[in-house]
Amino acid sequence: MQSSQKVVMLTEWFAGLTRAANGNLYAILDAARESAILPKLRELNAHAVSLYRGESEETLGAVSPYLVHLGANNSLTNWLVTEGGVKLGGFS
Repeated sequence: MQSSQKVVMLTEWFAGLTRAANGNLYAILDAARESAILPKLRELNAHAVSLYRGESEETLGAVSPYLVHLGANNSLTNWLVTEGGVKLGGFS
């Protein structure tokens, strides 16, 4: 399957999941596995929350797992589908 076909298929899949979840679709992204996650969350001003709290959040934020909100026309979802998923090994 070509890359562009995957993007279309994944975009449609996310849209369907978002509709089924009434717009409340979430994922966990682990910044410890990929250093690009935290900068991308900040760049996109994504709705994301570290799963670490308190002092751990301050000291380990760069490698924290993050709960993120996804949606059909969400910039983070678009990044995951077009670049991030391939880069992170999340979609094949």
